[in-house]
Amino acid sequence: MPRLPDIVRSATHLPVFATGGPAREPYEGPGVADFTNAGFAAHHARSWGSAFALTFMPPLEVVSAWAECQDELASAESDGGPIDAPTMPMRRWTDTIQELAEGDRPVVGQVWGPLTTASARIGPDRMFSLLMRDSGEVDRLLGRETRTVQTLARAAVGAGASVVWVAEPMAVPIDPRHFEQHALGPLHKVVADVCARRRDTVIHMSGDAERLVSLVSATGALGMSITAGTDLARARDSVPPGFVLFGNLDAEELVRRDETTLGERARGMAATMTGAPYVATPGSHVPDGVPIERMAAFIDEARDHPGLARAV
Repeated sequence: MPRLPDIVRSATHLPVFATGGPAREPYEGPGVADFTNAGFAAHHARSWGSAFALTFMPPLEVVSAWAECQDELASAESDGGPIDAPTMPMRRWTDTIQELAEGDRPVVGQVWGPLTTASARIGPDRMFSLLMRDSGEVDRLLGRETRTVQTLARAAVGAGASVVWVAEPMAVPIDPRHFEQHALGPLHKVVADVCARRRDTVIHMSGDAERLVSLVSATGALGMSITAGTDLARARDSVPPGFVLFGNLDAEELVRRDETTLGERARGMAATMTGAPYVATPGSHVPDGVPIERMAAFIDEARDHPGLARAV
């Protein structure tokens, strides 16, 4: 199976990753036209020329409910196999990955990171408080949720995901010292577990993650997704050669800006990343109601930028 940097390098155009919004071509397949439908997700990736087929992200409350029965499942878990838990909404997630894996594009299986999952279980306010006064309890909680995330990542790989996308938005609000002390190690373990299964990992962080980019690039992950809160040029300068950056248009610009402005933004982002492994994408999920013409203006200008002549 091709590795993430190879997929990016071998593309004849700058790869794009359409994270949401309307399909470019009408979808007439079965079921509801959203990312919980494998047919629509595959159609969406094809219609936009996306480099990857994106599965839906299980809601945190569903993951938290599923994690409550983790201890009982641990002894019965088959390595890399599908999840078989009392909270069967998770089954839809693995089924979608499995269906998409039969298509023609690498499939991205999305999971929440250990810190974000732990914060959902106990509440962000309590997590912030524990970080200040009880590092031992933080490490205990993160150890438990690391095992949860590893189990979910194995299930994604077992269902056919070629890339595991680990969303860790809670990393940005905490002090970088606390992130390095408590949350970096769990990310290392998740990435190592995915690598042991010969799959790649992308870590996503929201907001101003500039101070964390170099730390994330040292986890063994092969890519990082950043939102508009992180400066793209400085992020590029903070990562080693071969590390793939995803990002980072502010998705709200697709609502507020016209096609000309969005095309200019795409060209600027592509020019910034010329010569580096890069996937152009909105930094977050595209809002409902974005006109197709605006999405197309951004994606087409980025994909066809002449400076991205596969100089990586």
